[in-house]
Amino acid sequence: MMLRSLCLLLFYTFCQSVALASTNGKVIISGKIVSEDGEPIYATVYLKNTIVGTITKENGSFMMEVTPGKYCLAVSAIGYLPVEEQVNISGNHNHFDFVLKADIAMLDEVTVVAKSDSRYERERGFALSSVQTGKAMLGNFATTELLNRTAGVKLRQSGGVGSDIQYNINGMSGNSIRILIDGVPMENYGSSFSISSIPPSMIERIDVYKGVVPAHLTDDALGGAINVILKKPANKSISTSYTYGSFNTHKWDFNGNFRDDKTGFVVQGSAFFNHSNNNYDVWGDKVKVTDPQNGKVRRIKSERFHDKYQSKGITLNIGFTNVKWADRFLLGGIYSDMKKDIQHGATMEVVYGNRQSRQHTYMGKLLYEKKNLVKNLDVNANLTFASGTRQIVDTIPYMYTWEGKIMIDREGNPVIWKKGGGEAGKATLAANLEKNLTGRIRAAYHIHPSQTFAINYLYN
Repeated sequence: MMLRSLCLLLFYTFCQSVALASTNGKVIISGKIVSEDGEPIYATVYLKNTIVGTITKENGSFMMEVTPGKYCLAVSAIGYLPVEEQVNISGNHNHFDFVLKADIAMLDEVTVVAKSDSRYERERGFALSSVQTGKAMLGNFATTELLNRTAGVKLRQSGGVGSDIQYNINGMSGNSIRILIDGVPMENYGSSFSISSIPPSMIERIDVYKGVVPAHLTDDALGGAINVILKKPANKSISTSYTYGSFNTHKWDFNGNFRDDKTGFVVQGSAFFNHSNNNYDVWGDKVKVTDPQNGKVRRIKSERFHDKYQSKGITLNIGFTNVKWADRFLLGGIYSDMKKDIQHGATMEVVYGNRQSRQHTYMGKLLYEKKNLVKNLDVNANLTFASGTRQIVDTIPYMYTWEGKIMIDREGNPVIWKKGGGEAGKATLAANLEKNLTGRIRAAYHIHPSQTFAINYLYN
């Protein structure tokens, strides 16, 4: 009796299995839908061009009855790329799993984490502060203002726009501090190219090295270095800005870039213009006027009437970027010009009214950069040749007062420093010609992702 009952139970189970696997000539297909991270997904699963479909359960699984045959099995879910697969459904193989990829276009946010160049330098062990100029582009900020806010860096400027600047990094100053533009000594560019005259809109960032300077900035900087990194503009871009301020100060700059995507040919151009009267008020023990009739001296508040400054520069580069044989290959030229009135001598007691300094510079440069020139070998080389003229114009010998007038004697005649001379001695229009050739090459071989052997050579 027990054996008969067991046989009836097995027969009933077998019939139910057959009914489940094939009901009205249909078979059951199943599977699971997950993301690339293995997480289950709520998705829609259906056979295209039919009315057969279902949705997945909480664990990502699905199951539905279909007639055997060839179909296009489609899976779709919000936030994921749809998937289609041609399947042959039979009684043998009816299980299908899918892994869906995220649809980036539908994501609310994508976070990319990477190290900046300045952070990379700091992690190499250098005492480095990096000044970013991004937000400064939107305001009336001078580059020197941004630099002066950096910890450990102090700037002392002797006057208004274009005046001499003394840099101090952690107590070191003078010749122990080197100023560079894209790794090239700033003096090669001419006096119009200075940190005070280059607008923030042309600068990507300023790296300040306090003490040890990395080998790729090979120079005789003992106390530190300031490296101005100019912007590498986008493939096709034009930008310009203009600023007006006190004392008739005008600042204008322009940046333009064109790159052909097919050949990699690039043309880059930039220009800037600065002007300021620098006619701010001054007063003190040395700011005084002597009455020629009675010799009485009176101290006054006066504006600087002969302290105008003007500088301009233009840069043009042509070459190729991101091509097979070079990351950057640029041939360029730079012209810069500067004119500056000289208001007084070593002290404010000696007043000038006509003395002026001028300088203009022509510079040509060649740049080549290539990572993995051969396996694990990076090469960076640049060559610059600059020809500049410095000139002092001093041909008028009249003495001036702080009122901006020519000094007169008791008889009402103009007072001169020296007959046939200038305001600071012998009359001069002498121009000093300076020529400078600078070459730097760096070859770095990556022995290991964290170890590099590099050779640097600087010729000046």
